[in-house]
Amino acid sequence: MLRSALLFALTLTPSALLAQPAPSLGEQHYRAGVEAFEHAQYHAAAIEFRAAFELTNEPSLLFNLGNALASDGQRDEACTAFRRYLTLAPTAPNRTAAVAREHELCAPLAQPAQPPATQPAQPPVTQPAQPPPTVTPPTVTPRETDAPGSRTALAWTGAAVGGLGVVAAGVGLALYLDAGAQYDRCAQQGYCPESERAVTENAVAVGLLWGGGALALGGLATFLFAPRAHAHTPPRAWVLPRPDGLTLGGSF
Repeated sequence: MLRSALLFALTLTPSALLAQPAPSLGEQHYRAGVEAFEHAQYHAAAIEFRAAFELTNEPSLLFNLGNALASDGQRDEACTAFRRYLTLAPTAPNRTAAVAREHELCAPLAQPAQPPATQPAQPPVTQPAQPPPTVTPPTVTPRETDAPGSRTALAWTGAAVGGLGVVAAGVGLALYLDAGAQYDRCAQQGYCPESERAVTENAVAVGLLWGGGALALGGLATFLFAPRAHAHTPPRAWVLPRPDGLTLGGSF
């Protein structure tokens, strides 16, 4: 039925196309659409019929466009093409066929979508609950955490030595900077009586820096790694149930 309807529309050759002495661009698209439709190339046919209509505004081309779109599965656009054809050509000789095609394509689009049928929810299948096994937990007294031991006198001695080393290194750094300033002044003046004192300060500063640094590192290592005094561990006790009685244990 679709093919006969299309052929019926094609026999109504648009007057705008036949009126031209030579094939125009619109007629070329029209003929290309007919050939594509006859070879079941519906998508290409729809493109050619649409191009021909845009160039000529011939309403009968909308009938061919609608059939090509419907054959290509584009129902929405096919419905629009047939409705536009009926509007532009209200007295067309194939109006009955066009109305039938418009109802066939557009009626399913107007119907509201039916909600999917829902199956009643089935109650979940539950297994009968099994009673948990009876287990008698052991009675255990809370265990106290051993307190860390305090630092010994050796550790604090190392801290004091490290502090003295830091002070000595600070003094050496100050002397080193002062000697450097004196060197700069003497270099600008060529010679000055302060140069000998600057040499002495520089030597003392280097000694204090090395000695203070060594004392600081040694004191820090002694403070960190000196053994700690053992802390008193409080007694711990626990009671465990047994089939033949109770078991008492712990450390005292």
